[in-house]
Amino acid sequence: MRWGAMAALLSALLAAPAAAERNPAVRVYVQAAGAGVHGVADSVEDVKKVLAEQKPNSLLTLAKAREQADLVLEVMARHTEKKMNYDLTPPVDWTFSIVVGALLDGDRSTPVKAETSAIIKSWTEAARILVGRTGGYAEENHHTLLRRRADWPAIGIEFEELTKERKKQFGVKDGKVVVTAVAPGSAGERAGLRAGDVIATLNGEKLKEPAKLARAIYARGPKTTLALGVVQGGANRAVSLAVPE
Repeated sequence: MRWGAMAALLSALLAAPAAAERNPAVRVYVQAAGAGVHGVADSVEDVKKVLAEQKPNSLLTLAKAREQADLVLEVMARHTEKKMNYDLTPPVDWTFSIVVGALLDGDRSTPVKAETSAIIKSWTEAARILVGRTGGYAEENHHTLLRRRADWPAIGIEFEELTKERKKQFGVKDGKVVVTAVAPGSAGERAGLRAGDVIATLNGEKLKEPAKLARAIYARGPKTTLALGVVQGGANRAVSLAVPE
C-alpha cells in the first residue's frame, strides 16, 4: 500500500467515533403512592428535580417511564412534626419536615425516610435525602440491578461478593469478588473462568466490589475485552474476557 493511501486509512480510523458506552446509572422512576395525600405530589416533583440534576457519571438517573426503570421510588406521605430539643437551654420546640417513601425493587419493598429541620432546611433538602437513601440502596445492589436488564451482555458468568459463607463454599481465603457460576460454551468458559475463581483486578486496578465489574461489563457493551486478574486454585492468572455481541 502506498504511503498516501496508508495515511488516508490511518486518518479515517482515527476520525472514526468510538463506540458509545452504555449508561450504567440506575434508572429511578418516582411516583406518588396515592392521589390526594397532602403534599405528596409536591415531594414527587422535588425528587424528580433532584434526580434530573444528577451529573452524567452519577450513580442515579431519572427514568421518564416506569417500564424503563430499575427502581421505583414511591412517595407515601409528607408532613411536619414538632419535637422538643432538650439539648438546648432552655429547651426549644423544633419543627421537622418529614417525607416517607418506599423503594420498590421487583417484589421487594424497602422503606425510606427523610427528616429535616424546617428551621434551617427545606422540602428540597428532604428530597435530596431521599435521593441519597436511594443511592445507598442502588450502590449496594447495583450489580444485581444491571444484570437483570434485557441488554445485559451474555458473558455467561455469575459473580457475587466474596462473603464468609462463599469463602467456605468455594474453599478460598481472600478477595472481594468471586465467580459463582459459569455457563457451558459461554464467553466466560472460553476465557477459562471457573466457579470459585476470585477476580482480584479489573484492567489492572484492584477490584473491591461486584458493582464495579458489573458497571464495566455493561458500560463497555459488546465487542470489547476486559482484562481480569484472577486467582484460580491458589495461582494467579491473567484472563481476557471478551464481551460477545
